[in-house]
Amino acid sequence: MTAFGWRREGGEWLWRPDIKTQMAEITGGLYGEEYEDRQRELEELVAAVRREWAAKLRDAASDLPDPMGRHFYTGTGMIHAADLIDPDVEDPK
Repeated sequence: MTAFGWRREGGEWLWRPDIKTQMAEITGGLYGEEYEDRQRELEELVAAVRREWAAKLRDAASDLPDPMGRHFYTGTGMIHAADLIDPDVEDPK
């Protein structure tokens, strides 16, 4: 990844921003309450996508065929990856 979300692939420059860069692009011209509202909406969207893909990984891990017990580690790895994408965060209160 190069600066500001641009990456060179196959001899051409492609726009491939990370989450923070893209959020900054979207909220760049906003100020005050409007900025905070849009930032919160985008953070909620990112959290929803993480939850959705973590759930898909967990479902796929539980549906692996297991002919001789060899897929236990693959499923465990997928569940671990899902936990990294969307960790269970306990309410600190």
